[in-house]
Amino acid sequence: MGRSRGGLKADSDPLDFSGPRLDGQDGTAQNLFSEYPPRASHQALLDAIDDGDPTNPAPPAGDLTFVSIDNSNIAGVTDTDATDAPNVVTGVEICIDLDELGWDGVSEIRVAGFVANGGHDFLSNQVIGGLAGADNLGNTRAVDFSQIAGTQYMAIPEGSCDGGCPGDLDGDDDTDADDFFAYLDAFAGGNLAVCDIDEDGDCDADDFFGYLDLFAQGC
Repeated sequence: MGRSRGGLKADSDPLDFSGPRLDGQDGTAQNLFSEYPPRASHQALLDAIDDGDPTNPAPPAGDLTFVSIDNSNIAGVTDTDATDAPNVVTGVEICIDLDELGWDGVSEIRVAGFVANGGHDFLSNQVIGGLAGADNLGNTRAVDFSQIAGTQYMAIPEGSCDGGCPGDLDGDDDTDADDFFAYLDAFAGGNLAVCDIDEDGDCDADDFFGYLDLFAQGC
């Protein structure tokens, strides 16, 4: 089942994958499409088959997936200098309900991503986890990340999805002095990606006291 959702940014930001299209199977259709999230769409079709009416799957309920983009930043990062990257606080944000993700509540969640061309047959060197300065990867079918040094994914620390350690900045599943001093460094350096707790575009007293509240929550 193919999934897609789109529209003008003015009318579709955030993009909520809320339908209305959800194709059923009449026994002849070779391609089914949905404008709902993939796992929920698949389950809706299976439920319809179990109910004896595969042509009429029920639309999934709830807000399961959102995508938003703010591509207003045009400064700070170039194709040759990414030193200012930590201060970039706009871009693409994706929110996926953990049920839609199929999370078992225990396993580490890993996020992979890369920039490809419009034809999906050429990969750049912009890969989550980094390529240590490698050139563009080229033909998509020839890329084997297991043959590239490093880890080409980002692991979400244990506890992040259940609110376990909101003040943990170093990813060690604990809130301690190392995290506190890491926040002080980010605050002093104006690193918005870390210090802007209230996401208002600056680092001020509100953010400092906001982090103290997170720190006090512990794990």
